[in-house]
Amino acid sequence: MSEDAEYGKPWNNEEIQAAIEAYFKMFDYEKNRKSYSKSEINKELQAKIGRTKGSIEFKFQNISAVLNDLNRPWLTGYKPASNYQKALSDAVKARMMTQNPKFTLTDLEQIVASRAAASPEESWTAKLTAAGPVRIAKKFGEEAVEAVIAGAQGDRGALIAESADVLYHLLVLLHARRVSVNEVLGELERRTAQSGLQEKASRPT
Repeated sequence: MSEDAEYGKPWNNEEIQAAIEAYFKMFDYEKNRKSYSKSEINKELQAKIGRTKGSIEFKFQNISAVLNDLNRPWLTGYKPASNYQKALSDAVKARMMTQNPKFTLTDLEQIVASRAAASPEESWTAKLTAAGPVRIAKKFGEEAVEAVIAGAQGDRGALIAESADVLYHLLVLLHARRVSVNEVLGELERRTAQSGLQEKASRPT
């Protein structure tokens, strides 16, 4: 059932924008590990646009669905609900383009975390995570070998695709072992502050 059929007339642009802002406000709170109340944010939005609590909750699920379709992380607790308005999809995409134009490893890390928390019956990432770090490491190794083969054969398209698989499964492994992307980037930053030969010379023998 669509949001419109369940809750009456379609949301207008002002209502959609208000919902998106509220959603990403919560998203930023979670990203920065700040405490907040979903119910209070819902109440604030009710007062602002005059929609019911249930209608707003469903709209948040629609936003999660749009983000999921874009391979972007979505808020835990608002399971994606499809069959959303095109106007909502366009508004969410516009926001992503203006405020987050480039896809980064941090974005990928967030996607892995959200999918790992889903049901193993609904998510390959959750299923792999449930299998444990050893199984994840084995899968990561398999993908790395595929990338090596593609690189050796000079197949550019295959190398791009296999490299994407390698990065994804590496981040699943890092998530399972509670290692953040920032920790890895910090190590890379430390190493690149000096030449490769200097870095090697500084390692314990």
